[in-house]
Amino acid sequence: MTMIQCPNCGVENGDLVIVCLRCGSFLQARVPTLDLFDTIWQMIEAPRKAMRKIALAVHKNYAIFLSSFYGIGLAFFLLWVLNLGEVFDNLLYLLFTAILIGPALGIVHIFLTSFIGVPIGRLLGARMRFSNLLGVAAYATVPVNLSIVFVLPIELMTFGLFMFAQNPSPFVIKPVPYIVFMVLDGLAILWSLGLFVMGIRTISNLRFLRAALSVAISTGLSLFLLIELVRLIV
Repeated sequence: MTMIQCPNCGVENGDLVIVCLRCGSFLQARVPTLDLFDTIWQMIEAPRKAMRKIALAVHKNYAIFLSSFYGIGLAFFLLWVLNLGEVFDNLLYLLFTAILIGPALGIVHIFLTSFIGVPIGRLLGARMRFSNLLGVAAYATVPVNLSIVFVLPIELMTFGLFMFAQNPSPFVIKPVPYIVFMVLDGLAILWSLGLFVMGIRTISNLRFLRAALSVAISTGLSLFLLIELVRLIV
C-alpha cells in the first residue's frame, strides 16, 4: 500500500489520509465534489486516478444517480434471467415496468453490495469505509450504464419481447445478433467488475486476488438476494 510521509513529523500515513494521524498536519487536499462527466471520462481514460479521486471526495456526487440508472439495466437483466417476457402483453408495458422499478433495484443492489463488502473486506484483512466503497461501486457501473444507452435499445428493437422469453428464445430467432449482443453485454459487465476490483484496491491494502474475491462475494451474494426477492414478489 502506498504511504504518505508527513512533512512535519515524519510519520507515514495511508495514501487516502487527509490529516496526519500523529500531528494533525494536512497531507493533501480533499476533493469537495465530483464532476459527473469529468469523472466518467476519467474512469475510461485513467480509472485508477478516478477511483482515488472518488475516495478522496467529501461528497460522492451522482452515486445515487449512477446506481439508479444502472438499476434500469439490472431490471432488464432480471426480466431476462427469469424469462418474464411472456408475462407482458407488449414491449411498452415491459419498458414501463423496468423504468419504474429499475432505479430502486439499482440503489438497493449498490447499497447491499457495499454493506456486505465492508465486513468481507475486514475478513480479508482490509478496513474500508462504507462511503468510499459505495462511491467506487456506483462509479464502477459506468460501463454497464454505457451499455444501457448504446446496446440495450438495439437489443429491444431487434428482439422485442422475445428477448425475455424462451418460447421461442431470441437465440433461435436471430442467433448471430443474439451472440453479438451477449458478448457486448458480457464485456460491459466484466469491465465494471474490473473497475470495482480496482476501486477496492485503491481504497484498501488488498492485493488483486483478495480484492477480486471481495467483489465476487459481495456482488454475487447481493445479486442472489435481489433475484430471490424479485422471484418471491413475482
